[in-house]
Amino acid sequence: MPQIRISFPGGERSDHVSGEGIVRVGSDPGVDLVLPAAKGVAAAHVELSNEQRRGLALRVLDREAVVHVNGRRVREQAILRLGDVVVAGQVRMVLRPEVDRTERPPPASNSSAEARNRAAPPRVVLRGLAGPWFGKLVQVRGQLVVGRGRECDLVLDEPGMAARQIVIENTPTGLYLRDLGSPNGTWVNGTAMREAILRPGDQLAFEQSRFLIEAPGYLLQAQPEAAVHTIVTSVQRPLVAPPPTAAPSAPSSPSASARASNVVDWIIMAAAVVTLLALAILVYLEFGG
Repeated sequence: MPQIRISFPGGERSDHVSGEGIVRVGSDPGVDLVLPAAKGVAAAHVELSNEQRRGLALRVLDREAVVHVNGRRVREQAILRLGDVVVAGQVRMVLRPEVDRTERPPPASNSSAEARNRAAPPRVVLRGLAGPWFGKLVQVRGQLVVGRGRECDLVLDEPGMAARQIVIENTPTGLYLRDLGSPNGTWVNGTAMREAILRPGDQLAFEQSRFLIEAPGYLLQAQPEAAVHTIVTSVQRPLVAPPPTAAPSAPSSPSASARASNVVDWIIMAAAVVTLLALAILVYLEFGG
C-alpha cells in the first residue's frame, strides 16, 4: 500500500507521512496527529484510514466537530483521494503522495490539433468534484485548453487563473499537462506543477474547481522511472517429438513372413522330388521290363 503525506499549508505542524493503517487527528496529546485546540480542533476530531481494500477514507469522531472535504461539509464518513483538502476546525490538511512526481512529458508535438484528435485514445474525461462543474463530465479529445478566457475549451471563472492556464494533451503515448502561463501552476494531487504526466485517478485543482481524471481502458506508456525492462536470456525451442525407434526383433522368433517363405520352398522341393520319381518309374517300365 503506498504511503501518503499529510501537509499543512497553514504551518500548524510539519508534514506527516503515513503508511497503511489509521491516523487519529485531534487536539488530545494521545492522538497520532496533534493539532491546536485554539483552531477549533476537538480532542478526537477525525480519523484518516489508508487500507489496501478500501483505499483512503475519513470518519468523523466527534459529532460536534466541523469537518470539510474540498469545501463540502462531512458529518460522518467520506471517501478520500490524493489531492483532497480536509479541514478540521480551521486547520487545512492536504493529502499528497509521499514523493512528488519528477517525470516530465516529452516536448510538445508540432502536429495540428486535428491530427491529434484523430489519434487520441477514446473516453478520457474530467469528472467535476467541486465547483461549478461538480458532477459533470468534460471530454478530453486531443487538446483541452483550460483557463478564464472565453476562447478556452474549459472555461473556469476563477480569480486566480490565467486567461489560458494549461493545456491537457491526450495522445497515443500518454496524457500530458503543460502550463500556458499560470501565476502559480496547477495543483496535481495536492502539488503545484507546471508540467506533468497525468494518470487515471489524478486530481486537478483550480482554485475552487476540482476534477478527477477518468480514462476507462486507457493504458499509459510506461515512463522511464517506472519502466519494466525485460532481458531475454534464452529462447525456448519448440518441442519436437523424436522419431519412433523400431524395436529389435528376437533372433529365436522368426517373423510370420519368413515362416511363410520357408513353407513355400519346401512345397516346391517336394513337388520336384515327386516329379523326378514319377519319371524314373516310367523309364523303368518302358525300358527295363
